[in-house]
Amino acid sequence: MEKYLIGLKNKEAQSISVSGGKGANLARLHGINNIPVPDGFVVTAQCYAEIVTAVPEVQRLLDTLSEISEEQTDTIKQLSIQIKKIIENITFPSSFINKLDKKLSDYGISFSYAVRSSATAEDLPGASFAGQQDTFLNVRGTVDICNAIAKCWASLFNERAIAYRIKNGFEYDKVTIAVVVQKMVISEVSGVMFTADPMTSDRFTTVIEAVRGLGEELVSGRKNPFEWKLRNGKLQKTSDGEGGAPINEARLLELTAIGKHIETAFDCEQDIEWCYADEKFYIVQARPITTLFPPPQSPDGYKHCAISVGHLQMMTDTVLPLGISMLQKSNFFSVKELGGHMFMDITYDIAKSGGRMRVLSEARIKDPLMHEALKKIFDRKEYLRSIPDGPKGLTTVVDRWGVLTGAFKIYHRNNESDIDSYIERQNAEIEAVRGKLEKLSGADIIKFIINEQEHFRKVLYDPAGAGTTLMAMMVGHSIDKSVERLTGEKAITNRLSKSVRHNVTSEMGLKLCEISDVARNYPQIVAYLEKAGENLSLDKLCQVEGGAEVADKLEKFLSEYGMRCTGEIDITRERFRERPGQLSTALINNIKNLPTGHAITAFSQGKEEAEQLAAELVSKMEGAHGRCKAQKLRKQIEIYRNFIGVREYTKYFWMCHYDVYKQAIMREVQRLVNDKVLNEASDAYYLSLEELMEVIKSKKADVSIIYERRKAYQSYQALTPPRIIFSDGEVPPVSYSSNIPDRALAGLAVSSGIVEGRARVVESLSDAHIEKGDILVTIFTDPSWTPVFVSLSGLVTEVGGMMSHGAVITREYGMPAVVGVVGATKQIKDGQRIRLNGTEGYIEILEDN
Repeated sequence: MEKYLIGLKNKEAQSISVSGGKGANLARLHGINNIPVPDGFVVTAQCYAEIVTAVPEVQRLLDTLSEISEEQTDTIKQLSIQIKKIIENITFPSSFINKLDKKLSDYGISFSYAVRSSATAEDLPGASFAGQQDTFLNVRGTVDICNAIAKCWASLFNERAIAYRIKNGFEYDKVTIAVVVQKMVISEVSGVMFTADPMTSDRFTTVIEAVRGLGEELVSGRKNPFEWKLRNGKLQKTSDGEGGAPINEARLLELTAIGKHIETAFDCEQDIEWCYADEKFYIVQARPITTLFPPPQSPDGYKHCAISVGHLQMMTDTVLPLGISMLQKSNFFSVKELGGHMFMDITYDIAKSGGRMRVLSEARIKDPLMHEALKKIFDRKEYLRSIPDGPKGLTTVVDRWGVLTGAFKIYHRNNESDIDSYIERQNAEIEAVRGKLEKLSGADIIKFIINEQEHFRKVLYDPAGAGTTLMAMMVGHSIDKSVERLTGEKAITNRLSKSVRHNVTSEMGLKLCEISDVARNYPQIVAYLEKAGENLSLDKLCQVEGGAEVADKLEKFLSEYGMRCTGEIDITRERFRERPGQLSTALINNIKNLPTGHAITAFSQGKEEAEQLAAELVSKMEGAHGRCKAQKLRKQIEIYRNFIGVREYTKYFWMCHYDVYKQAIMREVQRLVNDKVLNEASDAYYLSLEELMEVIKSKKADVSIIYERRKAYQSYQALTPPRIIFSDGEVPPVSYSSNIPDRALAGLAVSSGIVEGRARVVESLSDAHIEKGDILVTIFTDPSWTPVFVSLSGLVTEVGGMMSHGAVITREYGMPAVVGVVGATKQIKDGQRIRLNGTEGYIEILEDN
């Protein structure tokens, strides 16, 4: 083999170690029949190794790089500058220049070339380094090509590329770089093609983007591209770019066929760069799409259908193996892990009409987008008829009859003391479990927790608690129907839900406001909170003037709500109790944005508004339909407001149990760390309950399994779970059917009202630095987010339904909200001014930030 330069048509160029990821893919493209690829050659990775790494100063700096972390951004920047400067000014051996002269004369010395970087860890199925190294276009002549090669080598040490390699554990002595020198195509049209939709993960959709001229116009963002989506060979959707459409539908179908041919040859979905000139397509690059969500397996060869439990539970983040295992044992819903996320296989459920009704009922309340997509799937009569018998995915309430009878009893009694009794029973059960676990040790703790789950389910579905929630929802539905007929207003309970009693989640937010009222009197406390952030320590807080009083109140707060956190159904997540600093941002927001006494004032005002509304409705009902119906409505509203808050208790007590379990588990895990069986406590999060029990018994752990799972979960975090996915890779499209203004983002209206304000786009609770009047835009919220709601003027989420956390709390606080807005955090930019219509269900972007 030629040591320094090798033609792309040479089979040896298909080796990644020789040509890097990009070069190897181009060489493989040359080997596929009827795929037009511009010819060229590779400056091999061995050439880089012998010329660049032989420089002593480069090697010294590489040794320094291998010892730093991704957080050392200043050091990375300085090292990047130093290494790149040395490489860009490197002297090429005369032997290399002679070989390059010869190669260029073989291909055509007068041609212009594209000179592209091709790292040996680039364009692999498990990692995407796209855009991290450099490309140079229209390069001509030996001298300029040598300069471009040196710059490509140097780009291996761009800041972003260095940080990415450190984060993903790529060792520097194992990452080299080749350079592709390829004949330029002076393209009339350039673009990219994804043989599967990278946004939805649908393998049945091809996405094509194009601009006139060179591809750099698209990559750089200097031109807005045209976009087409083709599904099963048919044009589904287009988005206009600048000027007229650069290619017609017939050409799009031709390009799609080329893409599918490449996908088949490479045996995975492809991200393809292409250009069009002289009435012909050319493929200039192909790489695996690394962000597609993995489909469920089909052990019986049948087309299986899985739905996202994460969307139904308002928790679309990854869930670590111990968390998945715990949820599977609790069995409140069937859980299968796909790409580190929670899914449920409903294939065998939907074969029967009863199963379809249950699935639709669950989705209708919790995720309307999923509900609409499921209805279309259920129109596929031939598919449904052909589903064989198999194990069901849906679980059932432990005591359905008990829940129903409990609902009727509570309705007729209309006595709030029933709630007090329910709370006492739940707290007694939690303390009983805590007492039993404190007496156990070793593997007996895990064994007890596993065996406890059947009883736990019965406790959590206490007929009083579940029955109260069911009854309140049924009464609310009746009120909505009556009032809509009376006044025409839909979902009146949105406004009647303000400031209800017994809502443990909203009470949490108001109690944090009371702590903020004490803290605001001490500037030193505010300064400490801002400085400490997530590293807040109650001990250090006590050392600040006034800190002891605030710390004492926080201690009491944590004793009541310390089991909560973002993504709390994953038992591995850090609770408020474990990291109180999660509350720092909410405390600062309250102090800066809210007046003293806001908690009491806001609750009283909301209660007054709801009671006034109730009186007006009853009066209108009496005037329209007489005293009897007015009395019925009055009673229904009274019952609704008395009991609707109880729905938050189920999740609260669920988390109380999980917190007790976790404390017991982590006591044993810490012993494993002390005995050096595990390297750190979080290693246990990558094991199932059974695996952890075996580690405790044997005092031995397979660290390789833990390492591989950690690595896998790093990649899972970049994945976006679809609402529904089939085993053949189909992801049904989701959309709202409602009419909305042009260019508005559609969602589900869950809390009425219209508000304009600054969009605050955040992904985590600790990043939610809110100012008065801001509109929060995020993926989902759960009870841990409640403390920031008191500072908001509105809410937008990508996930949710009428009964999701964000919907419930915004209705209670009386602020507009729209949920289920697909891609909200990507389509809305932080700082933009937006108008949120929580009555009709859409968001308008008014101006750029």
